[in-house]
Amino acid sequence: RDADGWQDWQRPTYVGSLVHEAIQSIIQRVRGRLAIAPNSLMLERIEERMRFEIDYSAKELWRRVDNPRRDTLILRNHLLGEYLHSHEVDQAIDKAKRALSAFLDTYLPYIRQMPPKHILLIDSLDSILYRGFHLFLSPDFVAEREDRVIIDWKTGEKGNVDQLKAYALYLIEWE
Repeated sequence: RDADGWQDWQRPTYVGSLVHEAIQSIIQRVRGRLAIAPNSLMLERIEERMRFEIDYSAKELWRRVDNPRRDTLILRNHLLGEYLHSHEVDQAIDKAKRALSAFLDTYLPYIRQMPPKHILLIDSLDSILYRGFHLFLSPDFVAEREDRVIIDWKTGEKGNVDQLKAYALYLIEWE
């Protein structure tokens, strides 16, 4: 456990997956030319969802579901009987809201200006053949402007140099 009570891998994974899911939904709505909720409402929704899921997991309500691995969030901490303090939950929610807010303020205006046909991939697994090997990647966002653009957002974690190199190969080799 780290100083906040979360397993080192768990908070970034949980927060990151929720933020990515929210961003993916927003971009799909942009691509489909559908209305997008105001930023404040999207931030409220991610907080509500996190509080609900963490509470659901803490109360072990997942034990009542036929297939809990598929149907619900079960935090590892709760499986181990390690319960999170409210300030730990608040910190995770704050991190998610900051990450989503950064996307909404920085990338969303840029993406909204694109014709929907220029949005090529949204958090989707793709591959290229590079020197006889299949290279599988899942970029967060790929668009076509004057050239192709890849955006990979992080939820407060540092970027991965190897991941960026792989994305560069992806852009070069993409046909």
